[in-house]
Amino acid sequence: LSVDFEVDSLSYGLKWIPDANREITFSFVDNDSYFATDYSQYNENLAIHEPTDEFKIAVREALKLFENVINVSFVEVEETSSLNGILRYGITDNINAPAWALPPYNKWLNPADLTNYEAYHSAGDIWFNSNRFLANDPNPGNYEFSTILHETGHALGLKHPHEAFTN
Repeated sequence: LSVDFEVDSLSYGLKWIPDANREITFSFVDNDSYFATDYSQYNENLAIHEPTDEFKIAVREALKLFENVINVSFVEVEETSSLNGILRYGITDNINAPAWALPPYNKWLNPADLTNYEAYHSAGDIWFNSNRFLANDPNPGNYEFSTILHETGHALGLKHPHEAFTN
């Protein structure tokens, strides 16, 4: 942490560790994406919609905004049965909220800490409600685009300023 309480109060205390090139990968969930058997109690992965081109463009634009203020580059990768981005963007029928994101989790501990199995497998995943995000194109300045920015912040380890400091 930074030792600045105002800055530290926005962090979950968890963060992704970029590779040597300061890169963090991201990908878009689709029907061919792989998920652990017990991925989540909400089963977001069981009601996936292919992201629209407009949604993908908006995510890429949002990540460029983050690149402007943090020393990291976001690199898109194609999801396969054995590869996905550290940040994963998906659209699902199985959430009631407009969107939610899972904060970082240290997947690279050796040996792995699987005491929180769900957090281990879903960390960095960002889910968007299909009713909202298939019906409305995210554009800079609108609710959908702002939600992409907001949830990406959570997936990067930022929390709401009113949440308890739990580090």
